[in-house]
Order: sequence, then structure tokens, then C-alpha cells
Amino acid sequence: MRKILLMGWIGLLRMFKDRSNWFFVFLMPVGIIVLVGVAFGGEGGPVSVGITGPEDMTSALVEEIDVSILDTSLYDDQASLEAAVAGGQVNAGVVIPEGVGEGLASGEQVEIGLLTPPEGSSPSVRTEVDRALGDIASERTIVATLIRERDLEEQAAQQALSAAQEVIDPSVVETRSLGEALFPPGLNQFYVGAAGMVVLFVFLTGLTGSAYLIQSRQLGVTTRVVSTPTSLPEIVIGEGTARWVIAFFQGVYIMVMTAVLFGVEWGDLLGGTVLLGLLAAVGGGAAMLVGSIFNNDQQTAGLTVMLSLGLGALGGCMFPLDLFPETMQTIAHFTPHAWALDGFNKLVYTGVGIGGILPELGVLAAIAVVLFGAASIVLSRKLVSGQ
Repeated sequence: MRKILLMGWIGLLRMFKDRSNWFFVFLMPVGIIVLVGVAFGGEGGPVSVGITGPEDMTSALVEEIDVSILDTSLYDDQASLEAAVAGGQVNAGVVIPEGVGEGLASGEQVEIGLLTPPEGSSPSVRTEVDRALGDIASERTIVATLIRERDLEEQAAQQALSAAQEVIDPSVVETRSLGEALFPPGLNQFYVGAAGMVVLFVFLTGLTGSAYLIQSRQLGVTTRVVSTPTSLPEIVIGEGTARWVIAFFQGVYIMVMTAVLFGVEWGDLLGGTVLLGLLAAVGGGAAMLVGSIFNNDQQTAGLTVMLSLGLGALGGCMFPLDLFPETMQTIAHFTPHAWALDGFNKLVYTGVGIGGILPELGVLAAIAVVLFGAASIVLSRKLVSGQ
């Protein structure tokens, strides 16, 4: 067992030794998750918006805005708001210039500044701010008209408007939602990208690890190990453990980082860990099979990347499976990626434990057994023949 664990540890160290892997393992997944999270930004709850400007207008705007759409916070000046938007503390910023209140009351066209990050902001920001300002403008226009036409004091005009609003029944719009929501209410906006990237990169990182197995055979390292007091099964299991450790590490990193940075919740810990472990086993088994069959690590590297991206796209890692036509959803489940995503979605969407994802775990386990079994046969034959 010690030799098997040592081979797994050496495989992980070899991955880190190649510094080009640092970008693909640590930075690239998080960057893609951020982009996908922004694209689905309206799905995860209120959008955070900072507001700065005259106190009377900022207070009125905050009171008028629907808190279920925008989560507002006040800033002392435009410079601090710009820094908050640039730093990602808020998704957008609203700058209210001096004199806007008087302009709204007189019916004049006013300009409001909207600060957004380079990738833009959710359309709900512009829509809700426009609506809130429209309501404020209507109320202030009515008050100004009462003061001018009825010669009322401002306080009396405000009281008259409030009394009228209590007497007049507002229009009621009844809305009905048809069909099922694509994402559950309150779902973290970064989960969609995070789940896809976990599945994609676990398989991709695991499969590209096949190059290390080929290099070991090319350099004669594996052959020399055979000549030591190490049995053939130990070598095969050790090499498989090395591929599994690399894939599992990649998945743990993405899940932990998204939980810490973006607040993504992954559901039941035991279920998620077992699901990730079996997914890593699928990636490790695929790497073992490819690394046992092929003899050129450079050609294999290109093949594994294309294969991983193709299966990831087909399996729903880059685009939610729920948006696929039914036929494509059926075809997608010929890939392990779709089954892994189904498992993660059940853990997060429905809150089930490990018992609720047994079908997904069973399919992934079966795929891993087949891949590792086939790889063991091929690699054993090559080691015996000295290849």
C-alpha cells in the first residue's frame, strides 16, 4: 500500500512541476466560472447596486426600488462607488447628479449615471432604476402641481397625495408562471458555471495525465520499477492512483474555491465527495487506458484535450442540459459528464443526500470499472513485453 500511495503522490508532484499546468489547474477554471456567473447573473437573486448622490434623492430611490430585484447600498461619493464597481463589491452603480429632484418635479428630462464593470451588468438594473425614477417623478410632479395650482404648502401637498393614494385602489396585475423554472429560486448565480467546470476540468485534468504515464514508459521508468520487488498489480494500481489523485485534487480545488470566493453551496458533503471521487475515477481510468494504448505523449496531449472538450460540451458542461432538446439530452447521457452533472444538480437543487444520487453514482462507478479494467489489461501486457 505504501508503494501505491507513493506513486500517487509522485504523480501529483509531476503535475505541479510543469508550471504551464498552474494556469489551467488554478486560474482558468475560476475565470470561466466568473464569466458564466455574470451571464446567469439575474438567476441567483437580487443584483447588488451602489447609489450615490443628494441625500433626498438617494433615500427616495432606495425606498422605491424593489428589494427582491436590486440590493441597494449607499456610497458617500462617486469615487468610492467607482472603486466598489471596479473591485466587484457591487454589480453596478447609480450616480444621481445635483438638481435631479427639481428636474423630475418640473417634468424635465434628467440624466442619471450608470456605472458597470467591463462585462456589463444585468438588464434588471436599468429596468428597475428607470421604473423607480418614473414613480418618483410622477409623485414629485403631482406635488409640484398642487403647490402651483392650489397654492398649497409642500407638506400639505404631500399629505394630499398620500391621502389620494390610500383612497384610490392601484391597478393589480395578476401574473402566472407557466412551466418549470430553469433554476430554483435563490440559486447562487455562480453554481451553474462551477458545476460545469468541476465536471469538465476533473475529466480534462485526469485525462491529460495520460501523458505522464506515456513519458514514464518512454523513459524506461516503469520498466525499471518492474525489475524491483514490486508486483505488477501494485504498479498498475499505483499508476491508476496517480491519475485519480490528480483528477480528484482538481475537483476539490474548484469546489473549495467557489465556496470561499462566491459562496457556492454544494449540498450534502458526503454525497458530493463520493460523486467527485467517482468522477475522478472515470477521468483517471480514461487516462490509464489512453496512456496504455498510445506511445507518443505529444500527439496524445492534443487528442485528450479535444476529446475532453468535445465530451464536456456534449455532456452539458458548457451549456445547461435543461436547455438541450430532448433528443440531445438523451445523447448527452452517453457521456459520464451528464451523469455527474445530474448528481451535483440533485444535491444542490433538491437537497438530497447520497441516497438520492445512487443511480448517478452507479453509472459513474460502472464506467470507471470498465475503463480501469481495460487499462489494466493493456498496461500489464505492455509491461510484461517491456514496452
